[in-house]
Amino acid sequence: IIKAHIWNTLHLNARSCRVCLGQESGVHEPDGGSFHCRAYSCTNGKRLYDLQLIERREIHDMTDDDFTQFGKAMNLIKLRKHEHQDRGDIFSRSKHHAHVDVGLPGYDDFAHMHHHSRGGHNSANFLPFHRWFLIYLEQQLQVAAANCSLTIPYWNWAMDTNRLDKSDVWTDRRYGTLSEGCVSTGFAAGWHWTSMKGNTSCLRRAPTAEINGVLPSWKEVTSELHSHSSFTALHELVENTWHNPLHCLIGGQMCSMDSPVDPSFYLHHAFIDRMWFWWQRKLSHMEADCAGCTNFEVHETDF
Repeated sequence: IIKAHIWNTLHLNARSCRVCLGQESGVHEPDGGSFHCRAYSCTNGKRLYDLQLIERREIHDMTDDDFTQFGKAMNLIKLRKHEHQDRGDIFSRSKHHAHVDVGLPGYDDFAHMHHHSRGGHNSANFLPFHRWFLIYLEQQLQVAAANCSLTIPYWNWAMDTNRLDKSDVWTDRRYGTLSEGCVSTGFAAGWHWTSMKGNTSCLRRAPTAEINGVLPSWKEVTSELHSHSSFTALHELVENTWHNPLHCLIGGQMCSMDSPVDPSFYLHHAFIDRMWFWWQRKLSHMEADCAGCTNFEVHETDF
């Protein structure tokens, strides 16, 4: 389980207090705002907000009921229409901070955002950009499900490396069969998406013939993480050696910049984020600086 306190969607400029009466305490509702899902208490007439605590679980540790709730929330996001007419606002505002208040984004908006991200790949921005990206979707899932406890699962594929294609991840109860063609089972069965050029296609996968044993074991992963003491070395290792191959082992949209079309994108990236989280807890004191990771930009575009 990953447990981490976060500022609401990494929105560091959110106010930390409001006027209140009495000794009230609780958790703010999941509304997508500045105080989204943050615990609060009342002190000296002010409501003081703590950081939001999120807990992500490895997918094999989730019950069927837990995963069903997650799948339903993903489908609610998928069914959202583009309530904001100028989706470029999302990208424009994201350049300055992560909190976005221009309507509720639909699932496909995330794929569009990812497609046009600048500096989020092949640079020091890779890990922080995708952490923000995960948290932003997570927030929208919590809004859709009205549940602050709902989070994205991660898949420790390093534990399944010798049987990647036979993992429980690809059952009908989870992400659907890993096979050539349109996805017809799992919670994303029958999903389609429309590209920014107006082309509609099914969610599809195209796994490679040689998929098992390509990626390292968890023992090998932790050993490699432990041997990289600088952030620069870490992000290059994680992105190029482990992140990129899994995308194209699954294939289909996953092997493109439109990869968030496939919900397994978030399953994979939550594990990548877990690697960084593990490294931060264990080794980040060796080199605290984050190279150029504070300068990520999301491309502003017009639709």
